[in-house]
This record gives sequence, structure tokens and C-alpha cells, in this order.
Amino acid sequence: MIKIITGDNLRQHWRAAAKRVTKIIVQQNKPHGEATARALPFEKKDMISITGVTNNYVLQPALLEKHAKTLAWLSATVLWKSELAFFQKQLEGLSALRLTREERSEANHFQNLVLFYTVEVIEDMRKKLRNHESKLARMLETRSEWETQYYKEHGGLMDEAEALSLRFEKLKGDLKTAIAKLATEKTIDY
Repeated sequence: MIKIITGDNLRQHWRAAAKRVTKIIVQQNKPHGEATARALPFEKKDMISITGVTNNYVLQPALLEKHAKTLAWLSATVLWKSELAFFQKQLEGLSALRLTREERSEANHFQNLVLFYTVEVIEDMRKKLRNHESKLARMLETRSEWETQYYKEHGGLMDEAEALSLRFEKLKGDLKTAIAKLATEKTIDY
């Protein structure tokens, strides 16, 4: 049976639900031994965007998932930069070795790639991801989740981040191979 609640009954229904949730939260926050928390009187389901008991805005599950993915990619960019710093130190260490012009040229090429990825590519992706997060924050401040620009942009940005991840993994493989090759070939032919 479906029960339709309208008008004042809806307000009363929400107030009663808020009191039940507040009571559960209070019971759960008491120290051990005082009171035990009861099970929730309802099943956990995805919530729509509403203001909760604390009058804070509740995120839609889809937006929360998009937010988490964006933060995960931001975290990945920090890791990539630290990995590139490691490779840069390895390449700088090769300069102490006696390398041929060809080997020195290859080492310089990889140093330039590391610099390009560190300064340009990864920073550009970080800027895009931070701007994307700023748009989400503005949507939540204005409570305008119906604006579709964020949703449209998210898929493309995540695809771009995934493509960068694949390129970065290939670059790491190339760097490992080149550093190992250059470190073992300590020739003095000029």
C-alpha cells in the first residue's frame, strides 16, 4: 500500500523522522555502558538532496561518487609528481657518468620529458580537477544541482585523466628502461 503525504502532514512526518534519527544519533554517541544503539527503523537507501536534521546539505549519491573520483585523480597527480621527482634524481645521477653524446642526448631527452610532465601536463590536469571541484562547491552553495554542465564535464575529464594515467605508465616504463640501460653502459667513446 502506498501512502501519500501532503501539506502539513508532510511537515509532521519529516519532523517525526528527524526526531527518530536525532534520538538514534544521540544514543550512538553515548559512552559505552550507558545505552545501546538500536537498529535504524528504515533500510538504508540512496537519498535525494535535502537538508538533513542538522540543516546541512546532503549530497546526492551520484555527486558524492563523482566527488570521490575527482579527489582520487587529484591524489594520483601528487603521486605522479613524486615519482617524476625520483626519476629526475636518477637522470641527474647519470650525468656524473661518462656517457657518449648519443647517451647524453637520450638522458637529456628524458629529463625534458620529466620536466614537461611535471610542469605542464600534470599541473594542467590538477588545475582542471580543482576547477571541477570548485564547480561542485558552487553548485552546493547555490543548491543548483540541476545545472548539467558539471555532469557533462565530469565524464570527459575522467576520460582525460585515465588517458593521462596510461601515458604516464608508459613514460615510467620508458624511463625505467632508459635509466637501466644508461647506467649499465658506462662508455667513454665520444
